[in-house]
Amino acid sequence: MRRTVSDQGPQRFEEKGSEGASRAPSLYSNYSFYSLPAEDGSRSNPASRQVSPAASPNFPDNSRFAAQQSQAMGASEGQSMGTLQKAKAGLKAPPQRTPSGKRPEPESPEDYLQLGIEYHENGELQRAAYCFERSARMNGGCGAGMLMYGLTLQHGWGCQINAPLGFRYLQSAAESVVEDLDRVVAGGRELSNDERSTKAAQNELVLALHEIGQSFRLGFGVQKDKKMAVAYFTLSADLGDVDAQLDLAFCFANGKGCKKNLKLAAKYYRMAMAQGANTFGLSWVYKDKYMD
Repeated sequence: MRRTVSDQGPQRFEEKGSEGASRAPSLYSNYSFYSLPAEDGSRSNPASRQVSPAASPNFPDNSRFAAQQSQAMGASEGQSMGTLQKAKAGLKAPPQRTPSGKRPEPESPEDYLQLGIEYHENGELQRAAYCFERSARMNGGCGAGMLMYGLTLQHGWGCQINAPLGFRYLQSAAESVVEDLDRVVAGGRELSNDERSTKAAQNELVLALHEIGQSFRLGFGVQKDKKMAVAYFTLSADLGDVDAQLDLAFCFANGKGCKKNLKLAAKYYRMAMAQGANTFGLSWVYKDKYMD
């Protein structure tokens, strides 16, 4: 069964005047994220409301949470920034501005995703976080929006950190493409050729799989499980993600989450190098005994 996150958080802000907001506890923490209250104070699905980023609530100050950033977050943030660029590369052309220079109001999850990436690249992380949430939740959300909102929550990009909820959004991003993902990961079945060839599989699925693997490897929002990390790295690597290929090769070369296997390590290093990965110190992968 496909996991859903719409009923698991983030919880909605309850308006308490302009001075602040009282917050209902979410499933994982005692604080809430950017969901806006309905005009009548009800707890209706936020995806049904159209809200401009300019009308977003006051975002909580994230500076006091900087000391809580884990070593795991620091280890994975660089690669997650690479994921942002890959997600951008898979997007359609952004909507054109009007003759007056104004940007059209976002009308779909994809529009909010485009806007969020633009805000993120301009350093407006709080606005970016709001847009990524809208992209992840509006009308059921889009896979790439779930991916970016999951990373935003895990790393605290313009918001308070909630790594467990971020991990759930990463899962949902992958499952937006492959519904029975758990069975695929467990080896119950392989991805079909049709699933592998879709644009979504080459974009949000491959990126989400790698980020889920990173989460399992580092214990980031989920219990650390290096074997599960290898399983997710393998799926992403076989779909062609160069970072997953490098991570998987490292695991095989060092016996992290799997039996040490230098032949398989060499195979995935060669796959990554064929896509332009750094070859420094990897001449050994071309020795005859490590070739297929």
